[in-house]
Amino acid sequence: MNFNYFKFYGFVLMQDNLNISEKLIFSILFSLSTQCGFAFCSNLWLSSILGLDTSTIKRHLSHLKELGFIDSKVTITKNGSRRAITCFPNKFDNYVEFNFTDNCKLDIFTYDWLNDPDL
Repeated sequence: MNFNYFKFYGFVLMQDNLNISEKLIFSILFSLSTQCGFAFCSNLWLSSILGLDTSTIKRHLSHLKELGFIDSKVTITKNGSRRAITCFPNKFDNYVEFNFTDNCKLDIFTYDWLNDPDL
């Protein structure tokens, strides 16, 4: 996984009941989870890359979980604990089904900045 960029999906950006930070967090988690089905990251890591307080990250994750967009499971090992976050993009109102094995053709939100008449 290349951590130099994350993909933003149209069905996430168009979701009215999420604020921009929650959309960003979901997009990061979804990008991280595309290889193995889970995202393994801490609130501290999300906090450090987004510049948000860990309590804000926790509140946003709770809201995403409350809406059914994510779920998490903590596994205890001899080296500590590890949280696996599962994303459920099919819970979004305008979700379009895609197949990861179809050459990774995803419903990616694209915007043509060069041809925007308002800019």
